Amino acid sequence: MRKYFELLIMFLGLCPMLMAQNIQGVVTDTKGMPISFANVVELLQADSSFIKGTVSKEDGSFMLEGVKSGNVIRVSLIGYETQYINYTGQTTVTLKLQESTNMLGEVVVKSSLPKTVLRGEGMITNIKGSVLEKTSNMEQLLSRIPNVSAKDGQIEVFGRGTPVIFINGRKMQDQMDLQRLQPSNIKKIEVINNPGARYDASVKSVIRITTKKTQGEGFSFDNKTTFSVNEEKRLSSYESFQGNYRKGGLDVNGFLYGAYAHTPENKQVTQYSYITDTWQQNMNVNQEFTNINIRTLGGKLYAWRRKQFGCQLQLQSFSKG
Repeated sequence: MRKYFELLIMFLGLCPMLMAQNIQGVVTDTKGMPISFANVVELLQADSSFIKGTVSKEDGSFMLEGVKSGNVIRVSLIGYETQYINYTGQTTVTLKLQESTNMLGEVVVKSSLPKTVLRGEGMITNIKGSVLEKTSNMEQLLSRIPNVSAKDGQIEVFGRGTPVIFINGRKMQDQMDLQRLQPSNIKKIEVINNPGARYDASVKSVIRITTKKTQGEGFSFDNKTTFSVNEEKRLSSYESFQGNYRKGGLDVNGFLYGAYAHTPENKQVTQYSYITDTWQQNMNVNQEFTNINIRTLGGKLYAWRRKQFGCQLQLQSFSKG
């Protein structure tokens, strides 16, 4: 009996190893030349959600740890066709990427690819003058940066979690600061996965975004309005205003935004009561939160929230017969 018990313990210990493997590989082009700074990530097969990722080194090699069989491996780099692989448990792979002659509409990317260099604490990707200027929003831009995953408002640095983001040296206050930026106005993005002593000890990763310096003098502004409708057919809106004044050595920039949002939180409760007859009680609880947020030029946030509540009750009897 003891022998069987020991075998069972050994089998249980091997199960995680059988389910997850470390992958060693290399990323090359169709001619066999190594490709550096390619994103290699593991995605959940069910919904393509991000699990973990790494970036290929200068010789094209990479290591992705603890990959589960059945998930998807995605390899991507601007200028190449993204490749997807259904992972079946192999421990070594060679991934060949096909060059893309057209990307982002009619833009030809062969002569205007972004350049990524290793420097200091991390890597810097130059956006100015590259096809990344043509991406539609900042989330799409960040998703194409080496060592970064960005999807549905969630931004992660591979292996380091959610980063602290700085825009022109100023710490980002909330997602609205990022959304107001236009990719065409970005000069470079630095990704730091080993922050030094100048950052707080709790900071695991940093993204530093530097915008282009606007030319000319005088007053300029940018206004943006967006709308959305939720499943309850309620309208939410977002309004932003960015102003800038430049004269000689004086350069003043300010930002004002307001958000009016409806968030439904509906619940359904079913209760059975067994007496002489069986009673089924259905209760539908309809809740909706209305949020109004306004951030001033000085960064102060004013918020107001109102809760709406509704309830519908239904009783139904079943005889035992």
